[in-house]
Amino acid sequence: MISGIPFLPTHLVQSAYDEVVDSTPLRIRHKTQPFYHYFSNMWLNGQYVIEVWNVYGQDRRTIMMLNHGILSCHVLQTQPTVWRLIETLKAQYVLVQYDNERLRSGTYKGRKI
Repeated sequence: MISGIPFLPTHLVQSAYDEVVDSTPLRIRHKTQPFYHYFSNMWLNGQYVIEVWNVYGQDRRTIMMLNHGILSCHVLQTQPTVWRLIETLKAQYVLVQYDNERLRSGTYKGRKI
């Protein structure tokens, strides 16, 4: 299952992805191929390096706290709008891009919680 890949050690991510793709029945592979192509180009070999999105070895409570913190601090309001969500996602995208560049250059130290 592809949703479990972020929880694997980074050195196993590519082989697990290949196994998921190879184990997809041929009769439905043509339907899933666009997603597999997107996942590979964006998350494995593209814009985001594996170390940015992989959560192997991280405390589950930390992951949940971060996800909740992002939502509660930026999105949740009495009457949230889709525009507020879009602006929040754009801001998060900029931060991820910045972290990704620092990770590639070797200067990434992580974020304080």
